[in-house]
Amino acid sequence: MACLRYLTLTEDAGEPPLVVRYDTWGDPAAATLILVHELGGTLESFRPFAELLADEFCVIAFDQRGAGLSEKPTRPFTLHALAQDVGRVADAAGVAQPFHLLGLAMGAVVAVQFAIAQLSRLRRLVLCDGTPVIDDGMRAYVLDRAAAVRMGGMYPVAQASLKNSFRGLTEGEAVPAYLAYRDQYLSNPPEGYAMHSEGLAKMSVSDEEFASVSCPTLVLTGRRRTEVLSMKAGNLSLDGDRTYYTYRGKGGKRGRRELPNPAVEAIKAALAAFG
Repeated sequence: MACLRYLTLTEDAGEPPLVVRYDTWGDPAAATLILVHELGGTLESFRPFAELLADEFCVIAFDQRGAGLSEKPTRPFTLHALAQDVGRVADAAGVAQPFHLLGLAMGAVVAVQFAIAQLSRLRRLVLCDGTPVIDDGMRAYVLDRAAAVRMGGMYPVAQASLKNSFRGLTEGEAVPAYLAYRDQYLSNPPEGYAMHSEGLAKMSVSDEEFASVSCPTLVLTGRRRTEVLSMKAGNLSLDGDRTYYTYRGKGGKRGRRELPNPAVEAIKAALAAFG
């Protein structure tokens, strides 16, 4: 069993010391890329992705406070505090030079907050499926989920989230990636998930603050093909290190496509092009 790795973040600007779980991939002498995970995620969300980037970067991922195997504070916190943790992780890991920063979903919002507060520490920014605003409807939805997990644990919330994220798969289908993520999601500490949700609900970024993020930035989002939305586990096949899916096109004709890895390719290309 791999040894768990932890960093102790020192007190900073009113934030008390904090212990977080982290992991690294790649050459420590390479340019550093720090990854910030999504609501309900952990550094495990990034493990296969980080391994694909390790040939070009020193990749660092960590469980945010209240998530995964990091410390579980009982005091409510804001996304500003989570952004502050990014800098504290970099300090504790010995990252002295400006680094690349990638955030996924809620992690993208945290990454923007970090860029606003500590732009000089960044080389490049990558935002994956983040949101620029939380409107009243989304705020109510997020706060309802926070209340739901406090009352009933993660299972009711996880079911809805997984159904949305893994469309076309049913509960009984044994797709390893789905099963691993489901187990990770269900293992979330409800109080930590609730506090993350409440921090997200309070998020507010002005146009002026967005405009202040002047470092080169790559924004990634997705468009789901209809054939992928209807994909079942039985449609997937492996050929070496590549994954393929079969689909039914016009007139019922069956075809086969490779599941691409566009995010990794786009990130490598963009960071290289940015210099």
